[in-house]
Parts: sequence; structure tokens; C-alpha cells
Amino acid sequence: NDAYRFYGRDRDIELVSNAIYDNFITTIYGISGAGKTSLLNAGLTPALIAENYLPIRVRLIHNSDKSYSTQIIEAVSNAIESIGGEVEYEGAISLDKVVEQEKLWFFLHTRRFWSKHNYSIRPVIFIDQFEELFTKNDDAYKISLFFEMINAIQYDTPPSNTKELLENGTDYFELECNTSRIVFVIREDFLARLEDYSYGIAALRRNRIGIKQMNGHQALEVILNPNPSLITREGALKILSKVSGKEVIDSDRSLGRLSVDTSIL
Repeated sequence: NDAYRFYGRDRDIELVSNAIYDNFITTIYGISGAGKTSLLNAGLTPALIAENYLPIRVRLIHNSDKSYSTQIIEAVSNAIESIGGEVEYEGAISLDKVVEQEKLWFFLHTRRFWSKHNYSIRPVIFIDQFEELFTKNDDAYKISLFFEMINAIQYDTPPSNTKELLENGTDYFELECNTSRIVFVIREDFLARLEDYSYGIAALRRNRIGIKQMNGHQALEVILNPNPSLITREGALKILSKVSGKEVIDSDRSLGRLSVDTSIL
């Protein structure tokens, strides 16, 4: 609701939004404090809603009795319910018949998501603080299952165990076109850990976007644009000098090279 107060990330919002529209999986990375979560909440969320996507932020609970797939499925179902929408399913196979690493594939490829007014909704599942999969989980097997789950959902064809359910008799389901998106938001210093598990998962390797700290031009937008009558450009430059610990010269080249810690700003 406060998105209109936030400035400085227009180019990043456009870049990441287009990547999400065009790819099933997107990975956003950056150093701690670069503003990844703020970009998600105040930038991407309003932009995606305007394009009839439903942003759903998931903070996974680790070492829990609930599996990762169950947590994500519940988050999507609850988000649809919270806006008065509906999750539609045509089939005879229940989720509890599906093996753990294929449940999210089954959910996303056999459901249709509707708004309160019967418009088709495309969920965008943001898994924020994704590095916690490695820092708060001491079960390597669960981590491996998570990436097996991600590997399965990048394809439209049923994975092996789900395919066997279809071949064993009267069980059936209506296969839907998967219009959902998944976005991983991770600290830059954990990209190597992600690489360890994503070697064979093409969708995790090809669409990664780095979010840098703001430069001087962006930081001036943050200070000046919310209320242009509140502060002069000279005053804004003094703030940047204070934040960066160096004298800031009002030139295109100097501002372009400046790196501003957004959390301090």
C-alpha cells in the first residue's frame, strides 16, 4: 500500500518483472542490505498485480513436520482464498497419493486459479531468504528432495511416479497449462551452495538477476521524489555524503560510480 512512496528502482523493477513474465523460475541475488526484500514488496508486487499475477511471499519453515511442498501449496491456496478466489481441480487423484518430490508439480499442473470475479490468476511464488534452506536445515536429504521437486516442476510432462498412477487403472486428472512462476531471493554469498544442487536443473541456472546497491542517481530519487518540496538537491547531496562517508560531487559520472548502502540510507 505504501509502494507509491518508494523510488530509485524503476529499471530493476522492469528488468526483474520481464524476467518473471518470460521464465518459470527466476533467481534474484544480491549482498545483504542491497534491498532485495524491499524491491519485492514495494516494487515487484504492485507491478505484478497490475499484470494479473498474484504475488505470494513464502518464508519456508525449516526442520518442520510440514514438508516444503506442503508449505508452498498451503501458501498458494491460502493466498487465493484470501482474495475470495478459487482453486479448481478436475481429477480423481488426491495429493496424498503423490510422492513428496512430485506434489508441487501435481498441484501446479492440475489446478486452475480463479479470482473472486472469475478471472484467471497466475501465482508468483516468492521464496524469500532462500539461503535459509542451507543455514537453517541440517537435513541434507530434505534439501535434496526440495531440488528434486524444483527439477520436476520445470517440465509439463508428468514425472515418473505420477505417470505410474495414471497407468494403474481408473485414476485420472485434467492436465492444465502451468502459468505460475517461482522466484528465489537469495544472498549473493550463497550462490555457490545453490550451484551445488542446481547443476542438473537448467531452469535454476539460466535466469539469475543480481541486485546491486543503489548508485547516486537512484539514491537521489529516493530522497527527493517522495516529497519534492521537503528538501533541496543540495541537502540531498549532503545526506549522500554522510551515508557514503565521502564527499559527493553533483556530476553524472560521480553519482553513477557511487555505491549507497540502502539500509543506512
